[in-house]
Amino acid sequence: MLATSHPTSRRHSSRRRRQRGVAAIAVLCLVVGVGCGSDEEAPEESTSDSILFDAPTKEELGEIAGIVVPEESSEFRAVAISESEINIRFLIPTATLETFLSESEVDVALDSRVINHSSPVWELNEEGSYSGGSASFGTLDRTVEIVDDGSDFLIVRLVIKRPEESGS
Repeated sequence: MLATSHPTSRRHSSRRRRQRGVAAIAVLCLVVGVGCGSDEEAPEESTSDSILFDAPTKEELGEIAGIVVPEESSEFRAVAISESEINIRFLIPTATLETFLSESEVDVALDSRVINHSSPVWELNEEGSYSGGSASFGTLDRTVEIVDDGSDFLIVRLVIKRPEESGS
């Protein structure tokens, strides 16, 4: 009789390959860790603006870019788009909006769309009404957009840029 492989053994083999692939990707992400930030605390480092463009924590964002993220915020995500730009997204309770804007020293205009590009941390056309504005903090340009989707939380989207150094 010829030896044939059983269909379930092929399925198990395929599952093991997928599991190994997922594990390899997870290890790669941990080792490389390129430009992503989250709610988790980062180890203590210096407070130069180079930290900002790696993966800032909420606290570093306040120290370096003057953005005061409310304690009640959630789903904090930051990604370095380049050496001179980061994109940040988080949720804040609607009741904390005025405090967030005044402590961060940013004014926004109602029905004003100021961020018109997609990002790994947000969807381009989220449902809701938009308010936005820009302000500088030291040498940094900060663009803030608030999306009100009708829930108890507002979506805050930030683009923080520093001037690119000229190479000539």
